[in-house]
Amino acid sequence: MRKLFAQLIIIVAIAALATVGVVEAREGLWFAEAHITVFTGKIGDVNGDGIVDTGDITKVKRIYFGLDLTTPGADVNGDGFIDTGDITAIKVIYFEP
Repeated sequence: MRKLFAQLIIIVAIAALATVGVVEAREGLWFAEAHITVFTGKIGDVNGDGIVDTGDITKVKRIYFGLDLTTPGADVNGDGFIDTGDITAIKVIYFEP
């Protein structure tokens, strides 16, 4: 049962593009640890205040320059990097009618 559970965790983790690391191998069983970050907020709301505004642009700039730690949803355009492309994506969301 443990092996099946560990395999299920690994499958879910890979599907979610999570980091999966083997913690321990004992008696032929593999125990895995998975870290999954799920962003459930509004796209573009990087600072988590519930609205997309210039505060989110400032937050991405601070993350980009290493002044703040990254937050879930900071990669607004989904390219895998937190950069000026995310600032542009927030501006598009902010200024859409």
